[in-house]
Parts: sequence; C-alpha cells; structure tokens
Amino acid sequence: MCEAPRRQSGCGLLIHRKRAVFHQALALAVAWLSFGVEPQLVAHRAGQSVAVLFRFYAKFLRGGDDEANAKISARLAQWRARS
Repeated sequence: MCEAPRRQSGCGLLIHRKRAVFHQALALAVAWLSFGVEPQLVAHRAGQSVAVLFRFYAKFLRGGDDEANAKISARLAQWRARS
C-alpha cells in the first residue's frame, strides 16, 4: 500500500479509483443478472467464479420473484403438456 500521506501523493486518489471501479463492476454484474444473462457468462466477464458471483453479487438482486415464478410456471406447463 501507499505509505505517503494522501495529500502529498496520488495514493488516496488511486484507492478511490479502485473502489469506484469495483462498485461499477458490481453494478454491471447485478444489471446483467437482472436482465437474464447466464450466470456463467456474467461470472466470466466479471473475472469471478459462479460461486463467488452468487455469494457476493446475487444478494443485490431484488424484486425478481414474480418474473421467476412466471418463468417456472410456464416451463412446468410446457412439461405437463408433453407428459
């Protein structure tokens, strides 16, 4: 880490930029998941494993229950129609 005082060097700015980039990546990953992009692709693009993706990113997803339930019901109806 940077040992120089923040006012005398760009270390504080560098730390701020790293944090900002992390939050931007987090926002993109959450957006991609909410848009229905495959989790494997989101994890790959975020440079994470799928396990890390779901452990840290998916908890930020809210309000998708109705849409998920509708998709599940539609698939079950298709499956029942074939049986």
